[in-house]
Amino acid sequence: MELVELVESELQVAKASMPFCTIVAAVSGGADSMALLHLLVQLRVTWSYQLVVAHVHHGIRETATRDAELVRQMAAHYKCTFVLKKVNVPEAAKTSGESVETTARRLRYEQLMEVAATYESPIIATAHHMDDQAETVLDRLLRGTGLQGLAGILPLRKLQGVYVIRPLLQVAKKDLLEYAKQHSLPYEEDETNTLLDYRRNRIRHELIPHLEAYYNPSIVNTLAHEAEIVRAENELMAKLSEDFVALNVKCSHRLARYDQEAFLRLPLALQRRVVKLVLECIDDKLQFGYDEVEAVRLFITRGRGRRTLKGGFQLVIQNASLEVMRDERSEYAPVIRWTPATVDRASFFSIRGLKWLIESLVVEMPSEFSRTLWDAWFSLEDEPELVVRGWQEGDRIKPFGMEGSKLLSDVFIDHKIIREWRRSYPVFAIGKEVVWVPGLVRSRAHLVRKDIPLALRVSVRPAMED
Repeated sequence: MELVELVESELQVAKASMPFCTIVAAVSGGADSMALLHLLVQLRVTWSYQLVVAHVHHGIRETATRDAELVRQMAAHYKCTFVLKKVNVPEAAKTSGESVETTARRLRYEQLMEVAATYESPIIATAHHMDDQAETVLDRLLRGTGLQGLAGILPLRKLQGVYVIRPLLQVAKKDLLEYAKQHSLPYEEDETNTLLDYRRNRIRHELIPHLEAYYNPSIVNTLAHEAEIVRAENELMAKLSEDFVALNVKCSHRLARYDQEAFLRLPLALQRRVVKLVLECIDDKLQFGYDEVEAVRLFITRGRGRRTLKGGFQLVIQNASLEVMRDERSEYAPVIRWTPATVDRASFFSIRGLKWLIESLVVEMPSEFSRTLWDAWFSLEDEPELVVRGWQEGDRIKPFGMEGSKLLSDVFIDHKIIREWRRSYPVFAIGKEVVWVPGLVRSRAHLVRKDIPLALRVSVRPAMED
């Protein structure tokens, strides 16, 4: 297939996902990006899209200004809009603590996204090729990764609402160099590409040539094809995981409730996928590596557990739910203060920060009472003031069906309510007497009387919103 036909077929795939009328081409000035620009210019005639040439000056080397000028001249030659973006990668890397390579990539995409945001229905096109794909797969394999990492560079990826297309992933670097030569395309060589200070360069100039010489002369093709195979399998696994979560997990920020039995029926690979998906759902700002994912998977299997996370957080698993919360032993832990609230004859309110929904209603005395401890009935004979508040040290209750009283701290222990959750657990009291702890225990005091036709029914449910 001719290169122009290959690029056109990739554009057709992209258009099916995102109809576009603007292509922002990332052009560095190297042979591969100049070839991409030449190909997009040819297709512009029949596709009728606006072609914007974006060049990011990284501030790493003095000759970068030369590259920017070449790209500007070629954009003018092709009658394309030219946009120059400048960043200071070395300075940003010092501030962030990232490597120069990682910082350059992050800032480059940030700038490309800014350019795309100023145009109607844009997509971004980059000149990543087969050699880039092979280097990426090797790099991730050496660092340690799963299927998602081994899938390598995706030919089409959605980034902050904008699609990024890589139409040259099936093309070797040498073929792009030959294309540039055949069409007399000017280009510049980035001298930092030869420096072995950078990990990616060592893979390119040392590891891959070694593998070609001693193990597989077609290693670049082999790795690129492996990435294609893994990508398809990864997409299938992702779809199965997403479908499971949609049917069996309720997620919100910092909280997820799941069907443990359904989870245990999943194959091991899907269990790990589902765990990672749920963790990302409940807090997408935290980083979860293999150790966290595997620990959580084992906790779910056992039904309980906890994991300390970075930034003063803990992941707590209990009663078929996962919750990310501040570690109360951490300096970052917030102080939770309950403001006692009267539960009226008819009310509905949500204690959002503590994740509880409370509803009360005057009802006719039922002939039978539900057995759930999440609902409770109180006599209206003396119209006692029912108050919901937080747990206090020394709180006791007279459990229904038992003699004597019991410390609420012992009730929490009996029901395996971990210490972090006790601070935000609702307690209902009349006067100084605790009469109900939802889901755990009802007092034998202040029970309803059947000779009184009306009762106050109170229902408590955990809220899924934070």
